[in-house]
Amino acid sequence: MQKIIASNELKNKHSNNVKTQKKTTIGLWSVLFAVTVNLYTNSV
Repeated sequence: MQKIIASNELKNKHSNNVKTQKKTTIGLWSVLFAVTVNLYTNSV
């Protein structure tokens, strides 16, 4: 019984890590995009 609970907890931790990684990646890309747009509009 305890083994099943432990493996479920590990799965939950892993899916949470994946979620935060996706959020971080999206955040980094949006920052990069915003900076690029700013530079482009300033140069025009």
